[in-house]
Amino acid sequence: DGATFRNNHIDVEFTPYTNENLGGIIVPNASAFRETTFETTGPLNNPSLFLDAHVKLNVVDDIYFQGCTFRNTDLTTFDTHLRGVGIRATDASIRVTGKCNIVGPWWNPCATYTPSHFEGLSYGIRAEDSNPMYGIVVNKTDFVNNWRGILTKGANYSDITECSFDVGETAFNAVKDPSYYGIYPYSGWGYKIEENIFLTNY
Repeated sequence: DGATFRNNHIDVEFTPYTNENLGGIIVPNASAFRETTFETTGPLNNPSLFLDAHVKLNVVDDIYFQGCTFRNTDLTTFDTHLRGVGIRATDASIRVTGKCNIVGPWWNPCATYTPSHFEGLSYGIRAEDSNPMYGIVVNKTDFVNNWRGILTKGANYSDITECSFDVGETAFNAVKDPSYYGIYPYSGWGYKIEENIFLTNY
């Protein structure tokens, strides 16, 4: 909780793993990040490298991110398509949500949230799945000045709700690639995409 990862090629990487209890029964992954900051603020120590992904997940289940920030604030060193990915998930299920600050009554169980936040990246979240059992949940999360907010490929039954997308870098993309967007569900089915806000100030 509350950690900061700064100016790394990859901040955190999960390789294929199945969590089992002592009886050999598969149980949910216990990994979670709360109010953690993943950021790029300038060139990396090896100038030939750039941010690959703040978090890379490969064949893992139920990784939680609550009130976390993923950002690249160095918008001069790196072209838009080289600013990295916030979360790159391959056959992995993730939950990215705001963090509840004040617990309310039963009819409004959380009075205020600290949203998760993705800013200045090539992709906020990129989820590609060959297994139809993997999907993503993104709720109460802000996407600001990213080339592409969320890309999903085959991430069936994904939920993207109550998020805001301030799509950025339109001038750059008009020259090199016009396909900037907030959400692009490339393939799959069973998506729930509701109560999101889309705009651009860039």
